[in-house]
Amino acid sequence: MATKIFKLPQFIAEVILPKEYEATNVVVAGGRAPKASWLQKVANDKKVYCADKGVEICFEADVIPVKLYGDGDSAPKKLYEKAVAEVGEANAAIFRVHQLMLSDVDYVEAIENMIRMQEVNAEYAVAMTSDNFVTLFESMDDDYMKARAADVKDVSDRLIQVLTGKMES
Repeated sequence: MATKIFKLPQFIAEVILPKEYEATNVVVAGGRAPKASWLQKVANDKKVYCADKGVEICFEADVIPVKLYGDGDSAPKKLYEKAVAEVGEANAAIFRVHQLMLSDVDYVEAIENMIRMQEVNAEYAVAMTSDNFVTLFESMDDDYMKARAADVKDVSDRLIQVLTGKMES
């Protein structure tokens, strides 16, 4: 275990982290933007992940993310295009695929219902929902729909990584 002090503009928090979380990554999302100098200091020598408006916050601070998450609708279009150019189309594609899947009512409701009704954790609910959707898509006659099974598996695996703090770079 390691004790980590997080000094944020709004508050200071002392957190006890398991050993595997000692090498902290940085996730930048929307909300009130920190000072550029603070973000640059915090992000130094760390992997930076951006979600939606976090793209704008990072680029204003000259911090280049390794991956983009979300659909990019909160960031100005030109800035999103610059981010795509910086991190590559494959990493930026996560923006679009995740947004589509994570906004699917059936997928989200299945996860929420499993958590409420079976009282399981989010990671388990995502994994089980993924397995059910993958089976459903693979059983379809349409080749396009069969191919969507891989998309469901990919998005679910990435969501589980985020939930468990094991997000890949």
